[in-house]
Amino acid sequence: MCTLRNTMNSYSALIACTTVSILFYNGACKNEPMPKRVNSEQPHTKEAYWMPPSAEKAKETATLLLTQPIQPRFNLKDMKIQAGTSYNARLGCQQLTEGYCIQSVRIIKDSTISYVPHFSLHTLRNQPIPIHGLSFTVTPSQKVKPGDYLLLLTIGKYGKGSKATLQFVQCTITVCPNDEEIDSETTICHPPTKVTPSTQQCATQTTLSEEAIPPNLNSRPTSIHEKENSQTPIETTSPPVEKSTEQPSFILDDSSVQAGSSCLITVKESHPTNEYRVKTISVQKDNATGTKGKYYTKQFITEEIKKQPIPASGLTFPLTVQQQVKPGIYRLKLIISKPNKPACQQAVHATVTVVP
Repeated sequence: MCTLRNTMNSYSALIACTTVSILFYNGACKNEPMPKRVNSEQPHTKEAYWMPPSAEKAKETATLLLTQPIQPRFNLKDMKIQAGTSYNARLGCQQLTEGYCIQSVRIIKDSTISYVPHFSLHTLRNQPIPIHGLSFTVTPSQKVKPGDYLLLLTIGKYGKGSKATLQFVQCTITVCPNDEEIDSETTICHPPTKVTPSTQQCATQTTLSEEAIPPNLNSRPTSIHEKENSQTPIETTSPPVEKSTEQPSFILDDSSVQAGSSCLITVKESHPTNEYRVKTISVQKDNATGTKGKYYTKQFITEEIKKQPIPASGLTFPLTVQQQVKPGIYRLKLIISKPNKPACQQAVHATVTVVP
């Protein structure tokens, strides 16, 4: 009886263990997708947890900004000046200016004529710009008429990738009449030499006092011929100015321009005579060996300036570069001569740099 009871207990325990095992297996099968879902989300959670801190992000951003070029900013202030005086102007700048220079200078009025020589700014071209700015002097000549003139500066670097560095800075130069007062600390007046009324008055008084001296009774009367001879030394002290036979020289400034755009070219005469004219114009590019190369005159379109006289202010004409012209240095050549006088012929050269 005891053996049967023990056997029943063993069967009951075996059934219970089997039931528990079946229940556990069913539960494990039902919950199997959950670990997979947790595991599939785990890498994202881990990646989000290991993102760089904000300090490292700031460091990477600062490094990226340092490696990228920062263009400086330039500025010019408007100025008022009288003809025959000087004005101390300054090209202000911010940020680093290493490698930047003034590529072209233009002073125009009514968008037609260049007045760079009349303001003594032709030496400003190709000047490097220091980190603290560039100071220069504006001196309009006596021939400059009152009015507003526009000063245009093209600033940038030379070489590969210089096109992205180009900047255009402008300001207004107001030339005031000489009788107008200008309150400016940077204006230096250099008035022209004139015969003042006081000087004329002194000369008149001197003449009257000489005529008022009574004649010497003991002296013999002078004849008209002797009186003319006595006045001859006065005439010889200021002889008439003879026309100079010296052959004038001509100046043609270098310039830089982009393909597909235009620039103004000015040829100036040292002793204006209005007798010289442009005979021929040509554009040529030198080879790598320095020898003369191909002509590009047709690719550099100019107005018809042949046989035009060169005035005292200089002859200004636009030079338009076609789009297909490749960047490089080209040589502009003008043959200037007098009509019917081949011996007075001169050749003037300038460099035209076509930038990218």
